[in-house]
Amino acid sequence: MIKYKEVMLECLDVEDASFVINNNDILEDIGWDSLSTINLLTKFSNDYSVDIDPDDLEELRTVGDLDEYLNNLLNDSI
Repeated sequence: MIKYKEVMLECLDVEDASFVINNNDILEDIGWDSLSTINLLTKFSNDYSVDIDPDDLEELRTVGDLDEYLNNLLNDSI
C-alpha cells in the first residue's frame, strides 16, 4: 500500500521529521505550490505509470482531497 502522505512530504521537499500533515490541512497552508504539483506528477508518472491531469489537481484543496484523488486514481488503473 502506498503511503500518500509520505509521497506528499517528498513532493513538498520537507526534511523536518517532526512535520506532520493531516487530512484537514489546506494544501496552500502546508506550503503546497506548483513545484510540489510538478514533483507529484513526475513521481506518479515514473513510479506508478499513472498519468495525472494537472487540471484535476487544481480542484483539490485539502490533504484529504489529494489523498482520496490519488487512491482513486491508482485503484482505477489496476
